[in-house]
Amino acid sequence: MPSAAYPTTTSVITTVPLGFNAKAYRYVSSAYAELKNVSDLTITNTATSVQVSRKGDNGVTMEIPAQITRSISFTLRDIRLAEVDSQDVFAISAAFELRTKLNMLFLDGTAATDNAFGWAGDWHVTQFNRSEQDNGDVNFAVTCVPAPSAANAVRAVWVDGSTLTDLGGYWIFHSTD
Repeated sequence: MPSAAYPTTTSVITTVPLGFNAKAYRYVSSAYAELKNVSDLTITNTATSVQVSRKGDNGVTMEIPAQITRSISFTLRDIRLAEVDSQDVFAISAAFELRTKLNMLFLDGTAATDNAFGWAGDWHVTQFNRSEQDNGDVNFAVTCVPAPSAANAVRAVWVDGSTLTDLGGYWIFHSTD
């Protein structure tokens, strides 16, 4: 039998930020603007393993976690219904091609209405793959990784309405740019 805290009603379930509520934002003209055509937002945390063996102790070998890699990937649907929709595609494409940083915010909810947790800062676009479907849709598979930045390192944030609170917890080292 589930505990009383287990979400069992529709009203309770809808208040819990789930994956399909995740949102991506790009910094444009002094504010974060939502990317309207984003789907399948995924946060990946992986750790490489290092194999360590010793000659003593009868050659015991073990694997230990080493460097942690974090990335965020999503699908960007290039709907091109209006010039403003294409601006996000062009900005992400330019960041990829020119290898420049892109100031982005990724949240588990909507910034304006939800209490949302996420990550903000400078990102490098490491994947920008175009796919044209049989039905005429054009999609882009995008992967972003934290960029070394002294001024805007990727960090954990909490958004309560229009207030963005820096929680620290930097994902990467600070650099001198």
